[in-house]
Amino acid sequence: MRIFIILTAGVLLTAQSLPADEPQTIVIDSVLVTVLEKADVPAREAGLLATLNIREGDLVRAGQVLGGLDDKVSQLERDRVNAELDLAKQRSTNDVRIRFSEKAEAVTRAELKRAQESVDKFSKAISQTEMDRLRLSTEKSTLEVEQARREQREAELETRVKEQELRLADEAVHRRTISAPISGIVVQVSKSPGEWVEPGETVLRILRVDLLRAEGFADARLMQRRQAGQPVTLTIDQPGEKSQTYSGKLVFVSPEVNRFNGQVRVWAEIENPNLALRPGLTATMTVKSKPYKDNEPLGE
Repeated sequence: MRIFIILTAGVLLTAQSLPADEPQTIVIDSVLVTVLEKADVPAREAGLLATLNIREGDLVRAGQVLGGLDDKVSQLERDRVNAELDLAKQRSTNDVRIRFSEKAEAVTRAELKRAQESVDKFSKAISQTEMDRLRLSTEKSTLEVEQARREQREAELETRVKEQELRLADEAVHRRTISAPISGIVVQVSKSPGEWVEPGETVLRILRVDLLRAEGFADARLMQRRQAGQPVTLTIDQPGEKSQTYSGKLVFVSPEVNRFNGQVRVWAEIENPNLALRPGLTATMTVKSKPYKDNEPLGE
């Protein structure tokens, strides 16, 4: 059986007396409730703020479009690139010229073959000048086939280039939208439609409130890093109000011990499904710690 009562800097930290084979209860007073996640949502491009469809107090979800800058020019640019992409696709899939060149080559080769057969039978049936013309025509047809195939490959490459340009144009349009990076409540709106904004300038601020953080300090002899993940209970006591409790889990036990008071920093994630728990409150946190063996040291 173990009993710990530690008074450090006016903060009472206790580990309740329990049998060694049962979970130990560690009570930490003066825990501060803070925000786990917050986001100052900026403009990503310079421009005129065209729309902003939220106001302070609104609940938003991650990825939700909240407004946007004027994007007429970027929309037109995307339309232009999209049209050029359609044209490049048509060129890359059009094999009419290749088929025509191949047929023309087949005809000229047949002419040259017949002429050569005639010369083989009668040496003066066709003049040397005509034979040279037929050979040149055949070579020309062969080169035209090669050129047609080359142009189609170039059209395929141009299609890939236009696809990349369209992605860039889509991104340019997307960067002019203002979206919520996290789910939470809008606590501040800094700009109004019609105002000019610069890249990086904050438009609004969002706090996540369905999951909060409770942070405090505990005696190092009571806390171990391997206790992370243990369940916790947060109790809020306010004058004239009924005590409220919230569930959560211990997330972090600092490996650093303060050499002046022997304490370590700890924090837990606290569930806040009804959004009644508010950042800035102080509370008492109870940690249900796994039991320790008699010969097991309390510190790592």
